[in-house]
Amino acid sequence: MAFGKIGLFFLRHKGLRGGILFLGVLITGCLILSINGVRDYWEQLFALATAKIATRILTCLGMGIQADGNFLALHGFNVAIGPGCIAFYEIFVFAAAITAYPLRMKDKFAGVVLGVVAVWATNLLRVIGLLISGVYFPSVFELLHDHVAQAIFILFMVVLWISWVGKCTKRIAAQ
Repeated sequence: MAFGKIGLFFLRHKGLRGGILFLGVLITGCLILSINGVRDYWEQLFALATAKIATRILTCLGMGIQADGNFLALHGFNVAIGPGCIAFYEIFVFAAAITAYPLRMKDKFAGVVLGVVAVWATNLLRVIGLLISGVYFPSVFELLHDHVAQAIFILFMVVLWISWVGKCTKRIAAQ
């Protein structure tokens, strides 16, 4: 009988259910990443992909960038694309937020797929912007890297999530 009451409690409290689902997705992601070699493999893959695509974009813009794996050099300013530069954990948080919101699985799947692409692409622009800022404004690079760019990136993720929720709920209300 107690299990039935707990089940009814969760059915009536969608916010609590969503919060538990959010934490569950995050914990599951962290547990998967804690398996020996899994995190290292994916971090290296994302770092190399980020460095390679950033190099191609900056080359297309006519900037003299040099790349060696995940190390980039632009006009004497050198950076290494490391685990904190690949939006790995931000993608997990965004996917967890999408998954936890009470909508159809079809909407969640589309939100996760499109959202992950948008978050990663925005992070790529953040990396490129920080690299350029390091060349032209080296005295404020640390401030931009550690605080400003990160805050803007988080704000983008929140706005993207709110936009997704708004679009999905508006479509459902119209049906």
